[in-house]
Amino acid sequence: MNRDETQQTPNIRVPHFPRYDQARSFLKAMDGQSQRVFFSMRDSIHIYMGTPQENQDWSNPDRWIPELLQGNERELAFRLWQMSEGQVNPRHVTGLWLLCSSYELLRPDAYDNLHLTEFGEDFIDNPLGETVQYIDYSEGLLNLLLITSEHGPGKRSDLVPIYREFLERYSNYRSQNVIYSAWYQRTCNLVARGLISRSGVTYEVTHDGLSYLEQVGSLIEQTGREPVTRPQNEIRRLLKEQQSEARKRLRETLLEMDPYAVEFLVKRVLEAMGYEDVEVTGRSGDSGIDVVANIKVGITPVRELIQVKRYKGSIGRPVLDQLRGALYYFSANRGTIITTGRFSKGAQEAAFMPGAPPITLIDGERFLDLLIEHEIGVRKRGIQLLEFEPADFAKEETGE
Repeated sequence: MNRDETQQTPNIRVPHFPRYDQARSFLKAMDGQSQRVFFSMRDSIHIYMGTPQENQDWSNPDRWIPELLQGNERELAFRLWQMSEGQVNPRHVTGLWLLCSSYELLRPDAYDNLHLTEFGEDFIDNPLGETVQYIDYSEGLLNLLLITSEHGPGKRSDLVPIYREFLERYSNYRSQNVIYSAWYQRTCNLVARGLISRSGVTYEVTHDGLSYLEQVGSLIEQTGREPVTRPQNEIRRLLKEQQSEARKRLRETLLEMDPYAVEFLVKRVLEAMGYEDVEVTGRSGDSGIDVVANIKVGITPVRELIQVKRYKGSIGRPVLDQLRGALYYFSANRGTIITTGRFSKGAQEAAFMPGAPPITLIDGERFLDLLIEHEIGVRKRGIQLLEFEPADFAKEETGE
């Protein structure tokens, strides 16, 4: 396959789009293996998929592989799982196979044994090489990266509608669920590669992502977009630096505030989020409960207890257990802990214990996200970036 002679526009065709680190592990494990055995293994696993009433637990391949598979199929499944060090679950290989076969990273020989091609070797050896660039271009990752650079920091609701326009032009994806899935899987790929960063529910391009956009500018131009120029990226880098500085100052201010003042700051955030009857009780000695609030979830009224911890360190499980124990005495349905620090692993595991009232955990970075989202302590200023649009002149010449 000559990359210079293939299609000149994106051709998005791989569902269940995988991360590239998983794809590299898959390629190494499949090199020299039988294509027939792979298909047979996949079909055998499919038989045991189960029903919504009887779900099969696929989370532990060390358990289910010897139970469900035999012979060469079992051997190949263990090979995929063990050689990838747990990155490739043999139950979830459809996207990996479609990626590697669609772009000829693997090719069968006359005996039906699969081998790495020159493209597969380049994909493994060069994380930003020509093969990766070509796949990123064809599968819409470059335009997703560009959209995130232009409209980030942004949430899913900000980014998906813009990416939808691109998908409707270069794929047969139309339903909202399929479009969201395509955006999410490709975003996870870019996050894993360090080209997009995620903070809470907010996504933005990284410095490495901006550099990559400069590198692949000519490919983006083929989709009807102006190539990304160094001045444009410099503007975006300066904006990211300014945003990081504002976030840093916001964090430092929170850590220096009186804890009681932070509780009133939480009250403002909750009110901005639609909570009602928000009451700060932090100095009343009410079992360590700092804020009480009501909110409607659908048509159901919910009473929520909030503990606010202005900490630099980590919040452990005892704090969570104390809050959960207080819910009954306040006739509350659920609780939330908001901290300027972090949460221990034990606290995170106990937050949604089966049969226990849920406790939402909001760490320092997520709290900053909420303050920025509702413009508390910061103000969003608009900057307009003018880009030349040659397509408008082409329309005039054709009389469209």
